[in-house]
Amino acid sequence: MIDHPPTSRLSSLSSVSYQLALSVYHPSGLYDINRGEILGTEEMMAFMNKVTVVPDEELSNAYPRQWATRVQVSTGTNVLEETVDETPGDAGMPLTTEQLAWKWTQLLQPIPDVQRRNELCLRAIATLDDVTSLNEFMQQVQAI
Repeated sequence: MIDHPPTSRLSSLSSVSYQLALSVYHPSGLYDINRGEILGTEEMMAFMNKVTVVPDEELSNAYPRQWATRVQVSTGTNVLEETVDETPGDAGMPLTTEQLAWKWTQLLQPIPDVQRRNELCLRAIATLDDVTSLNEFMQQVQAI
């Protein structure tokens, strides 16, 4: 599911190689939820062809509580490896109000006629001391 080239909006969101290529060559594309255009420059395609995704049973044991990952990069004779158990936004590293507002703005910015809704949701985020659940957040948004 995650080790494939993108052929549609949905597959571009779940393609690890595409997401990594976007982060290198077109970082703002990571927040393009519309994905009206699948970017596929020669540089991006060459980069994507160097990415391989393989399952890791050790990391999978913690799923769905943790979405850990191990990245290994081969650079000629060197191999660099990093394991990440949690990233910002995970249960162990919740986003701050400021981070959540920034992410919300990045995701909604390209959508037409969304400015008013965006302002309302940012106000809802600002009223929260701690976002402990999506339900709590949605109740705050609906109250506006």
